[in-house]
Amino acid sequence: MLAEALAEFKKQNNIHNTKLCALGEWIEKLKDQDKKDAESLLFDDPISNHRLSLFLKTIGFEVSTETIRKHRMKGCACLWMN
Repeated sequence: MLAEALAEFKKQNNIHNTKLCALGEWIEKLKDQDKKDAESLLFDDPISNHRLSLFLKTIGFEVSTETIRKHRMKGCACLWMN
């Protein structure tokens, strides 16, 4: 009963526990080495959120610094529920 009520609540309130954030969706579309490089850039490279946002725009992916910050802090839709 509780699980069903929670599932219905999530559905009605558009809670995205299975959806990825924009950055997560972009990463999932990448192939093999590009995916590894993107994840390394996000979590291993000391580049700032702002500069990373500017870099990603130069390769055609427009993403905000806030989206990058949340993804790096594991506070975005694709990471906080896992």
